[in-house]
Amino acid sequence: SDTVMTLGRSRTTVEIPEAERDSGYHRMTDGLRKQWGDAAVNAAFSLSDMPREAPALEGIVVDPRGFRWVSLFSPGTLHQAFDLFDSTGVYLGMIRPRWGRHQYVLAWGRDDIAVTGETEEGFPEITVYHVNRVESPR
Repeated sequence: SDTVMTLGRSRTTVEIPEAERDSGYHRMTDGLRKQWGDAAVNAAFSLSDMPREAPALEGIVVDPRGFRWVSLFSPGTLHQAFDLFDSTGVYLGMIRPRWGRHQYVLAWGRDDIAVTGETEEGFPEITVYHVNRVESPR
């Protein structure tokens, strides 16, 4: 844990769809409107404040086996996407897991990933997915 690894791959800029920018703006401001009112929120925030391009990554998680899961913005889909690197930094490819975009990883195990979400009735739900590992090309 006291070393640094540099890894990467080429990237194409991804534009955030207008509907997603609008949705993000409203998620950010709707709660504020209840407390501060429309005039104050409209004076402080604007849809133009929302970025037009997605960041190169949303986060990095290192699982117990040392694989790097780099979460990516994935427009036009309900599912999250990850660039996956092995423990030595070799790029293994993009993964689109089965869980939805608004479900979140609760725990990363050696061979399993626990994901939290909600049932159709709105009850909390945890689903455990098994990770099928592949050997890194050398």
